[in-house]
Amino acid sequence: MALCKAHHLPEPVANTEVAGIEVDMHWPGTNLIVELDCYEYHRTPQEFENDRRRDAHLKRNGYDVLRVTDVWLDSDPEDVAQTVRTLLTRPG
Repeated sequence: MALCKAHHLPEPVANTEVAGIEVDMHWPGTNLIVELDCYEYHRTPQEFENDRRRDAHLKRNGYDVLRVTDVWLDSDPEDVAQTVRTLLTRPG
């Protein structure tokens, strides 16, 4: 949320259900979902597998999933913001 405010991006809905799955961030009226990933919570083979299956389910339902790592967010927030901006304004 702080990234969105700092970079003048629309505010997403956090921890909401989309296509039967709870997602980290979604912008209603768009097909963009952002999942915030950090190694601490996504390091086991089972968690890795679950993430890919969730992504596939969301893609089958017309959503684009952007996975943002804590390292990426901390080291280059401008790039994360530009990526989100681009995906939010992309047609379709």
